[in-house]
Amino acid sequence: NMTSAGCYTDSGPRTLSTMIYDSTSNTIDMCTSACAKAGYNIAGMEYGSQCWCDNTLAPTTQKVLDVGCTLTCPGNSSQICGQANRLSIYSNGAPVQRAAPSNPEVVGNYYFSGCHNESTSGHALSATSYSDGKNMTLENCAAFCNGYKYFGVEYSAECYCGSSFGPGSAIAPDDSCSMLCSGNQQELCGGPGALSVYTLNADAPVSTITQGSGFASYGCFVDGTPRALAYSAGSKSDNTPYKCASTCQSLGYKYAGTEYGSECWCANTAPSTSTKATDCNMPCAGDNTQTCGAGNRLSVYVDNTWTNKFSARPSYGNWNLMACYVDGTNGRVLPTGVSMTGGANNATIANCLDACTRSGLTVCGAEYYQECYGGNVAPASNYVAGSDPLTSGCNYPCTGNKTEACGGSNRILVY
Repeated sequence: NMTSAGCYTDSGPRTLSTMIYDSTSNTIDMCTSACAKAGYNIAGMEYGSQCWCDNTLAPTTQKVLDVGCTLTCPGNSSQICGQANRLSIYSNGAPVQRAAPSNPEVVGNYYFSGCHNESTSGHALSATSYSDGKNMTLENCAAFCNGYKYFGVEYSAECYCGSSFGPGSAIAPDDSCSMLCSGNQQELCGGPGALSVYTLNADAPVSTITQGSGFASYGCFVDGTPRALAYSAGSKSDNTPYKCASTCQSLGYKYAGTEYGSECWCANTAPSTSTKATDCNMPCAGDNTQTCGAGNRLSVYVDNTWTNKFSARPSYGNWNLMACYVDGTNGRVLPTGVSMTGGANNATIANCLDACTRSGLTVCGAEYYQECYGGNVAPASNYVAGSDPLTSGCNYPCTGNKTEACGGSNRILVY
């Protein structure tokens, strides 16, 4: 059971990252139960009606006096549910704050070499560049600049590549590179007129794709539980980076990773924990002149020709998409497990909905790549995970059709 941890500020980056609901019936018990059911150990009530969840607090939040949280809960006037820009926090044990955003020492095959100011004539790195106001990360910039001696990120969203610096560019104070990356709030992406610069590691082992176009090295990453790349494309005696990347591409995935010499893994979500390139040092099963990860290490590649065809299917026959809902193993929002034709490895929205139709169920949903559940009563509206199914967590591809979503972890896509 969660207990009160006090009143906390909520400004800038959200103190808790996921809003489960905004309800005029909100109470402490309702919010803490919803967060626990969704797998979180911290719950926060804000502005009376809002319920937020996470497993850690943002590094910028501060605990304030309890008088900072004065709004009563709309569902129970004897309880307090935060305030504007203030959260009444409840947690299992003392809540832990996330680490402050930083420039990691290693990103792919590059190492951090400091904050640099722009050139006095043009850009400091001028070979090529791109900008992305929503999804810029250090890893994405490193992949884009693969092969250049330097890459640098500036003003949260701008990526620059080059093999030499323009005139006048020099090391700048660290606080000049303090803007968060638009695609990863835990990373720093330069600042106004300043770049977070990374230098290619010349001692990185050989792990390249020499055939085909569009594939680029993304770096060496730590693997574990859960998997850094979720889909296993098998273990093969002829495994090489190109063969693995081609397999993942044919399945509709953006990222491919070789591990332990013979294994191939795929995903549409980039891995998160990079490590030094020399950790990926195991020869490929199909070509011992190349490296294919190592034990719990993935040599990762990105398909730069990939286009996002992935979506939450809006309808099928007489069925229409409702929303992405928070689900849990302790009391599912749809109570009946349904078996699909072809089994779990052939899961699609159509197969799931057809199975529900055969079972006489009028509400049906897909979850965790391959699971199908049904019922005759729609889930309560307070379990809606968010307005956009994909960004709300229903973003796992169906095992039988990688272009459509089949829910997620504790998330069910309901029709």
